[in-house]
Amino acid sequence: MKKFLSGLRGKTLFFLLLLAAALTQTSCHRHFGKGSGPKTNHVSNWVNWNYIFKEGTDSATRRLTIESVVAAVSNVSTRPVDTTKQRPPATYNDRRLAATPLTAYLTSYLRRAFRGKSDFFLDSVQVHFCACHDTLLWNLTGNLNIGGSGQSAPVPPPPPIGASGDAVSTADSNADIAQSQSPPSLLGGGKVDFGGQPKIADNMVLGIIDSGIDPTLFSSGIFSQLFASDGSGTVNFIPGLPATAFTDDDPVRHGSAVAAIALSAFYGESVKAGKPQLPRLMALKALDNKGRGSTFSVSCALSYAISHKANLINLSLGYPGARDQVIDHFLRLAAQGRIPVVAAAGNTPGDHTESLCETQINWLHELKNHHMFFPACQSIDPNYCIISVTGQSSPDLPCRYQNFSSRYVGIGVVNKSSPNSCCGFSPAFISSGFTLDGSSFATPVISGQLGFNMLSSGPRNDAASYIQLLHPLNSSQTPLTWKGEYIIY
Repeated sequence: MKKFLSGLRGKTLFFLLLLAAALTQTSCHRHFGKGSGPKTNHVSNWVNWNYIFKEGTDSATRRLTIESVVAAVSNVSTRPVDTTKQRPPATYNDRRLAATPLTAYLTSYLRRAFRGKSDFFLDSVQVHFCACHDTLLWNLTGNLNIGGSGQSAPVPPPPPIGASGDAVSTADSNADIAQSQSPPSLLGGGKVDFGGQPKIADNMVLGIIDSGIDPTLFSSGIFSQLFASDGSGTVNFIPGLPATAFTDDDPVRHGSAVAAIALSAFYGESVKAGKPQLPRLMALKALDNKGRGSTFSVSCALSYAISHKANLINLSLGYPGARDQVIDHFLRLAAQGRIPVVAAAGNTPGDHTESLCETQINWLHELKNHHMFFPACQSIDPNYCIISVTGQSSPDLPCRYQNFSSRYVGIGVVNKSSPNSCCGFSPAFISSGFTLDGSSFATPVISGQLGFNMLSSGPRNDAASYIQLLHPLNSSQTPLTWKGEYIIY
């Protein structure tokens, strides 16, 4: 989750539970919308909700449902409806819409928030879709305009249950993903390569949902073989960019580093077995060049990885607070498809200047009630197949800034392989003397090693069974993971 500048500067990926993401239409689909009206105190994307239709909902029902939701949100206003003005065909100006449950819900919420002292209306209501592969997942945004001076916008409410028709199965607020800061570039000019001509395992596809991948950081001979020839392995899901804009432009190439570590871990296991191999990759961009995305972009990427038959999904990201129902939907689909999700346990946010290695356990980093991190903490739920991962400086000590838990974290990675160091990773393209640290980079070690072991063992039904494929060791001291299990890398 976090990158370190030789222990001097860090950044952490975490879901900021705000609702201010500026989404626009992605490729392939048109958007429905209502044009902007006059603006007073304007709050962009005040309503920002994700919806999933029930499986089997036909296209006509989907369109009618979307249009009715757009109309209901568009008619939230204390201002009288001007029936003489023409509106776009996707919205309605029938006064009876004020009685719809969704309109009433938002109107009542705003009246309580402003206590009748301000006029307001919602406009620029738009619907956004994933790329063409998923017609059931969609996002709704709407801007809030507040009349009067000195008024601040209230926190937006979540979508109401049952106010969107029987066709909708799941709805939740769209949350931001963000990085706490952007350190200077650590790129040193090296390239990821593997000696000889390793065989490509066509029957093992590792899905990496992150900030994309930078082709220039890999040798051309290796990079040209990593992805399926049909172009399905590199896709962007950041709204407003074409689906082909998959290149990793994060300052320290977070997604590229995660991919490189996963490949190295897979390759190392294959060499031990006397069968040098690399997996196929599916590098799905859900974070932009500032490390920002949303539950919508991550959900789109999860949906894509599942529908395109990834064998394993790496999530070196997560979010604190309450669980997100839309992301949960796709995590359940992955479990039903017997696709394990390897997820980072998370780290303490902020700048870190101390040594990466602990000399004693800091119990403030233990995952428990009031300190939860998802989806890692869903590892104990049998409805999912989530392997949560943390880094350890030794079998009995966590890395200084990383979360741990004998209840929620499945396995630890004690990092000792050269040129890496205690809790730090050094992909070939990182400048000499600098390391990347955090549970983000321990996670792909497990993804890579597990991917290789799945070649011979096939899929399992739960996270505990997958962990046993790694032949973990056990700490005899205070457990930092399930049963104190860890591997040495």
